[in-house]
Amino acid sequence: METAVEVSTLATRVKELRRLLGKSAETFADETGIGLGALRHIEQGRTLNPGINVVEQVCTRYGVSEKWLIRNMGPVFDAPDKMEAQLSETLSKLNQAYQQLDQVQAEVAGKETIIQGLLALSGAKPTRPTQTKQRLGKGNDVVHSPLQRGRFGPNFSQLGHVGGYIAR
Repeated sequence: METAVEVSTLATRVKELRRLLGKSAETFADETGIGLGALRHIEQGRTLNPGINVVEQVCTRYGVSEKWLIRNMGPVFDAPDKMEAQLSETLSKLNQAYQQLDQVQAEVAGKETIIQGLLALSGAKPTRPTQTKQRLGKGNDVVHSPLQRGRFGPNFSQLGHVGGYIAR
């Protein structure tokens, strides 16, 4: 069991980190996946052992050194090499997701062509775009390649979530 001094210093470091990052308690809790009540208990020193999951969530989300957060040893943030490796892994996963998105878009486009062909054969003409086209947007609105997403990936503040597809 941790002593009151250890809990107090952990509480102080979590508050210090949050202030250093310029995050409100609500934003910090939301971004790390820690409940707001749990975060407040940690910061007030009422939680004796927040658990390794909480430590990992904070350290992974913000690139914080576990040694600093747990023991107040070393620099606050991990070495750039470790952060670069984590960023590289995240970007790799993001690129895989975009490749899957491209495959889904190709499948949808193929099905849309079939639907349009069947409608033409039946003599029916849609008076408005189909739901598929509404979800996908117009050609250039849909993110197609890493080049369109920018140097390090998408700027999520500029992206919208449209019908299950990420679009600009």
